[in-house]
Amino acid sequence: MKVSAIVLAGASNDGKLKESCPQEHEALIPLGGRPLVDWVVRALAGSSVVSEIIVVGPKKELTESLGADWPLKGKIVQAADSLLGNMKLGGQAACEEHLLVVTSDIPLLKAETVDKFMKSAWETGASICYPIVSQENICAMFPHANRTFIKLKDGTFTGGNLIYMERKSLEQTSDLFEQVIAARKKPWQLVKILGSTFIFAFLFGKLTIASIEKRAQELGISARGIIMEEPEVGFDVDKPQDLAAIEKALEDFPLQ
Repeated sequence: MKVSAIVLAGASNDGKLKESCPQEHEALIPLGGRPLVDWVVRALAGSSVVSEIIVVGPKKELTESLGADWPLKGKIVQAADSLLGNMKLGGQAACEEHLLVVTSDIPLLKAETVDKFMKSAWETGASICYPIVSQENICAMFPHANRTFIKLKDGTFTGGNLIYMERKSLEQTSDLFEQVIAARKKPWQLVKILGSTFIFAFLFGKLTIASIEKRAQELGISARGIIMEEPEVGFDVDKPQDLAAIEKALEDFPLQ
């Protein structure tokens, strides 16, 4: 099977990164002489399962920044004003029935990591798959990382910055899925969506990945969490110190 990769590159650079990087959009912040989004695009282009790459963001600026060798198996789509809206725009432009949605701010992503995640996702048979990375694996590569972690009975994890879904799941996105997207960096809000029973399980350290998956199924979402060892899928660039950590990691990380 093949996937259409959708790269979300529409976020404005109006947060803490603005202090050190004046670019209007986060995806265009430079790293090693290339915009962040270019690192992600090249990793996806090297994947054996990606048939096309759709970058959703500021079309004019992306066309200029990605250079003369664009498109790498893909196209650029002008972004809307919401994360979910941009996901749907990417889905509408996609040729495949299977989609891999990736944020533009994980520049250490590697092609083999994409292939590994997709192999695991397809083996589950689920319509939606989301990678999670342990706190131990994140801190091994980024010892001073300030990530959002959630403590489960299975371990302490942070969410990844890519998600696999069947096209029909995106087209039929419910209000529930929109709530999950809005709360993606707020563990307490995510647990509240599951219901009161899960709040107590979370508080007493009894919440498990399997119980969350079962609850999602009850709510009409065929979803699976996939534990990944690769810390780069769970480390995005949100703050100046994140960019500094990525630059330091690149000293020992193979360049793409």
